[in-house]
Amino acid sequence: MPGRRARGAGGRPRPVPALGRGDERRVPARAARGARARRRRRRARGRRRPARPLTAARGGSLGPVTLLHITIDDATLAPASDERRTEWRLATQELLEEHAFSLASPVALRLAVVDDVVATSWQLGDGELTVAISRGLLRGHLDEYVGICRRMGSSDLGPGSASLEALDMAKRVAHDQAGRTVQRLFKALGPDHPTARRLFTLLLTLLVDTSRLTMVHAHRPFRARKQEREW
Repeated sequence: MPGRRARGAGGRPRPVPALGRGDERRVPARAARGARARRRRRRARGRRRPARPLTAARGGSLGPVTLLHITIDDATLAPASDERRTEWRLATQELLEEHAFSLASPVALRLAVVDDVVATSWQLGDGELTVAISRGLLRGHLDEYVGICRRMGSSDLGPGSASLEALDMAKRVAHDQAGRTVQRLFKALGPDHPTARRLFTLLLTLLVDTSRLTMVHAHRPFRARKQEREW
């Protein structure tokens, strides 16, 4: 109970030790130091930066997703076979999963193919940027890449042959060179080189029937079986 003194053995009151010189100042000083430490901790918590939200792109990378969606117009889709639609879906999915553009706002892409020209319309906020890519602009890259793929699909090349490995390296080099050309063609959008390579793959599938090429991407036959039809 308040006011009661502690008692020792036999019920006698326990003597309270007298404060020495400076003791009466030491107790308030410790309390003041504790209060200052608590105030510092509260201020430090108030200055901590809030956790930044992270946007995870498919494929494991983290960063802002600037390409929202890709649409192919009905006039291009209507006459296409299911195999070609599968190729387009896979190419667009690869680009959506990983991309990097030098843009300040999200963008959406609409594609149309007319007379061997791919019209790419980029919706940028309230505006639109249209870049027309004719087959002639990419003819050299298309012919080289398709030619390599056809040779890789030749039945006389075994899966572990040195010739097949050399062709695979040549295909990568051709893809890199095509990506640099695509970077220049889409300079206004500022794609990095890996994004430009994926853009070339998408343009390739739109300008060439890649469903007849078995070695455009070695993983595609397996992935195609697991995809649902979207178009």
